[in-house]
Amino acid sequence: MENGNLEQKEMSMISELNRWKVPGLLGWLIVTFAAAALGAGATVQAKAFYGQVVRPAWTRLPIFLGQSGHFCTQ
Repeated sequence: MENGNLEQKEMSMISELNRWKVPGLLGWLIVTFAAAALGAGATVQAKAFYGQVVRPAWTRLPIFLGQSGHFCTQ
């Protein structure tokens, strides 16, 4: 009798966990896309921001920075 009761509890727990899978996935997708949108918005304004940055004389030339060097040039 105890064995059947244990199986019922396990099935109930599994059912409870499965019920939260889809909403949990949707929640994480929303968080992920919100972070991506925030990063994309910041990137759009990055060229103007880095164009205004005053670089000290000891800063490396942009050619040594690779792709990110394009933001540092005016």
